[in-house]
Amino acid sequence: MRKPVLFLIIILLGASGWIFFKNVDVDNLAGSNQPVESGTGEIASSSQTPNGANTLDGWASSVLEMFTADEGQDAANTAHSNDADRVIRLATFNVNALNETKARKPETMDILSRIGRRFDVLAIQEIHSEVDDIVPRLVDLMNKLGGEYDYAVGPRLGPKGSKEQYAFIFNRRTVLLDRDELYTIEDQDDLMLREPFVAWFRTVGPHESEAFTFSLINVRIDPSNGGMERELLDDIIRAVREDGRQEDDIILAGDFRSNAGNIGTLDDLANVAYAVSQTPTNTRGDQAWSNIVIQKNATIEFTGRSGVFDFLREYNLNLDEAMEISDHLPVWAEFSIYEGGQAGRIATEVSDSDSKRRL
Repeated sequence: MRKPVLFLIIILLGASGWIFFKNVDVDNLAGSNQPVESGTGEIASSSQTPNGANTLDGWASSVLEMFTADEGQDAANTAHSNDADRVIRLATFNVNALNETKARKPETMDILSRIGRRFDVLAIQEIHSEVDDIVPRLVDLMNKLGGEYDYAVGPRLGPKGSKEQYAFIFNRRTVLLDRDELYTIEDQDDLMLREPFVAWFRTVGPHESEAFTFSLINVRIDPSNGGMERELLDDIIRAVREDGRQEDDIILAGDFRSNAGNIGTLDDLANVAYAVSQTPTNTRGDQAWSNIVIQKNATIEFTGRSGVFDFLREYNLNLDEAMEISDHLPVWAEFSIYEGGQAGRIATEVSDSDSKRRL
C-alpha cells in the first residue's frame, strides 16, 4: 500500500507560530575550533554491530571502550593541530521534558550545558516549555566559558497539553546554520504527532566550495504512534533530499523508540547505516532508543567514529541524579569538515536508483 506523501512547507522567519532565536550574527564567523574525543565507536550498518555490543547484554563489557571520557575538554575551546584531520561532532539528545521546573535547577542546567559543549551540532528533542527562554538560558550557560554557541528552536508541536519543540544548538566556530533553510515537514494527513524539524549546515574553515554541507533532520517518534511514524522515515529522508537544496548529505537524528535495524522502513534505503546498533542509549542502560542515521554512499564524510556519551559515568552521578538530567543519553557521530572527506573532493550525487523502493 502506498503511504501518503509528506509535503515540505518552508516556513519563513516571520511566519506566525515560529520561534527562531539568535544570540549573535551568524554571518560574522571567525575562528574554527574543533572537539576532542569523548568516546570511540564505529558506525554500524543494518547488518553490523559494534564489538562487544551485539546484544543489550553486551553493553557492560563494551562501556569502557565506547564511553571514554575526554577529561573535561570540549568543542568550544579545543582545536586540532592538523588541519587535514579536522572534524565536527554531531549529536542527538532527548532532554526528557525540559521545562521551567527543570530549568530552575542549577545543577541540572550545569550538566546540560557541559554536555552541550562536547558537540559542534546538537539536535534536541522534547522541550516542554510554554516560555521562550529555556534554550536561550542553556546556551548562555554554554557560552559563559568562552564558547560561541547559537541556536534555532522550532514551533510547538503535538496535541493540546502535550506540546513539544525541537531545537538545534551549534558551535559558531565550527559550523554555519542557514536560517533561511529552516523548515518543518508538514504531513497533510496528520500522520505524525510532531513533524520533524530540518536545518542546513556548512562547516567553517574550508573554502565554501570544499566545506562539508548537510541537511539535518531532527525527529522524535511518539511512543503512542511509533509503528506508523517509523514507517514514514524513509519518505522523510527522500522528501528532504528533494527539497530543492540539492543536498546529497541527509542526516537523520533523534529518538526513534527502537533499536537500529528495526526502525521502520529505513532499511529500504540503500547503504543505510546507524551510529550505534544494539547498544543502550537510555540512562538505565536497558533500551536502544536514540540514533543517527546516514546513507554511507552519500555521506562519506563520516569518519567511522561514533558512540554514546554516558554522562552518568562522566560526571560521577548516581542513577537518580542522572535521571534528573534525562532518561536518554546523547548519541554522537563524527564527520570531516571537508566535502567528500578530504580537501579537493566533490559531493556524491544520490538518485532515486540508490533506493530499494520508490514512493
